[in-house]
Amino acid sequence: MATKKPKQTENKRRNGQFAPGNKLGNRFKPGETGNPAGRPKRTKLTEALTAKMAEIAPGAVEETVAERIAQALIDEALKGNVQAIREIGDRTEGKPRQALDAEPTQISEYRHRVTREEAEGYLADWLPLFDGDRPRAIAALIEVDPECAAVLPIDPDAECADALAQ
Repeated sequence: MATKKPKQTENKRRNGQFAPGNKLGNRFKPGETGNPAGRPKRTKLTEALTAKMAEIAPGAVEETVAERIAQALIDEALKGNVQAIREIGDRTEGKPRQALDAEPTQISEYRHRVTREEAEGYLADWLPLFDGDRPRAIAALIEVDPECAAVLPIDPDAECADALAQ
């Protein structure tokens, strides 16, 4: 059975980016957010847990639930429980940073390379903006994404050959 490809929308390229001249993808002006109130700082569960942690622990006179949990964690750490030791360290000193062991040349190897198919898809999106003038569309596309120059065939007799050669 053949696998179905997701439907291509009119406003998007094959890689999911919005096509040039798209009106739907630019609904928000620079500096404007689509979520002005932002994510709520606390949820009902967080508020309920915080309230329960502040209550006096069952069977205790002055000890809160939070203090009892902290003591239980310390007791486990003193017994040699590595997870408890790690949790105490993470909560009191913060999680340790993880080092990235990579040379700059290795990082650049992982950069996305534009394939010919992707570049042709971009070009197909751009051609209507240039009334089908392929050399001008290629020149504009290469100006935006220079990696396309390596994979798109460039006609040396085209009017825009000078712009394309740069």
